[in-house]
Amino acid sequence: MTNASKYLEKGLEIKINENVADMINNEVSFINFSTKHIVLLEGVKSTNLYFIIHCIVRGYTLMNREMILQNVSAERMNSYKLVYKIIKEDGRLNNIFVKNYLKEIEKLENRVKNSALMTAEERYIDFSRRYPHLHDRVELRYIASCIGIRAAFLSRIRKEIKNIFLN
Repeated sequence: MTNASKYLEKGLEIKINENVADMINNEVSFINFSTKHIVLLEGVKSTNLYFIIHCIVRGYTLMNREMILQNVSAERMNSYKLVYKIIKEDGRLNNIFVKNYLKEIEKLENRVKNSALMTAEERYIDFSRRYPHLHDRVELRYIASCIGIRAAFLSRIRKEIKNIFLN
């Protein structure tokens, strides 16, 4: 795998200045976790910042209090301080961080809004449109959890939808 700064340049489609590239390459490493690897446990303070490149993340907050990652490739920054150094050094990267942060906030707002304003069936249809191939990769109980319903109710919704299209 290439070094981290080259990976970021390719992914962000920008040229990173040499000073920032050196900072990144000195402190960032690529890691691969095995399926069902537990990365974060409740009560344990993380000293690393992970940028997930590719995976499906399943997190628990009430029962097991752990985050489980599946099929993961990630970049690990050894310090949050590096992010601050980078965004101070390069205004373009600062703008990219802010833009992506705002996108994530918008996703969270939409999820909360959809939970309040859409029926379970509408949420399932919306989820299916946004992630058409996820059904093949994720158990339905996790999709149900993601859209805020029980798996049994999702099964009923899927059956009703199937019946509508067959008739």
